[in-house]
Amino acid sequence: MPERCLDLVEASSGRVGLILDPANFVQCGVRPADEAWPALAEHTVYLHAKDALAASGRVVPVGEGDAQWAALASALGASGWDGFVSLEPHLGLGGRGGPITTGRWVQALESARRVLEPAAPSATP
Repeated sequence: MPERCLDLVEASSGRVGLILDPANFVQCGVRPADEAWPALAEHTVYLHAKDALAASGRVVPVGEGDAQWAALASALGASGWDGFVSLEPHLGLGGRGGPITTGRWVQALESARRVLEPAAPSATP
C-alpha cells in the first residue's frame, strides 16, 4: 500500500505531500514504522495521530494499538521531521468512528503526547 501512495506523489510530479495515518496502515495490514514510514518519509507533510488494533481494525488512542508508535516517534525525531500532527481519535461508536466524549478526547490527547513528546526536538537556547 505505501507503493500506491508513492504513485500519487509521482503522478503529481512531487507537488502533492502525503498524510501518514498509521492507524489506516494497520487496518490494511501494513506495519507503519517498518514499511510505510521508510517508503514515505520524504513525502510526508502531515501525520494523523491515532492507532488501531490489527486483529479487529478498532481505533484506539496512540500507543494502545499496533501502529508501532514508539518506533515511529523515534524515526520522526531521528529524521528531523517537521510537519503537522492532527489528533484523530475516532474513538466513538466502539472505535468505529463517530462522536466521542470530552473525556475520551482528552485521553487520546494525553496518549499522543506521552508517545510523541520524547521524540520532539529539544529547545535550544
